[in-house]
Amino acid sequence: MKQENEMSTLTMAQPVLPPALDGRWATLMGPQLHLWWQRARQRRQLAELSERQLDDIGVTREQALAEAAKPFWKP
Repeated sequence: MKQENEMSTLTMAQPVLPPALDGRWATLMGPQLHLWWQRARQRRQLAELSERQLDDIGVTREQALAEAAKPFWKP
């Protein structure tokens, strides 16, 4: 019987990658992850621009908010 101060350990299975990707997933996914991070950051910044800044780049508030609302994985 377990004592009250004893903690159980949860062990999670490691994901199994196909042999062709094993060890190379970071090399393959790194550029994609970077692109997604950049896209999310740029969309946040676009949503924060003032009316004057939007006017300077020729974008309406509605266009800016529509772009900012897109998920980071969609171009």
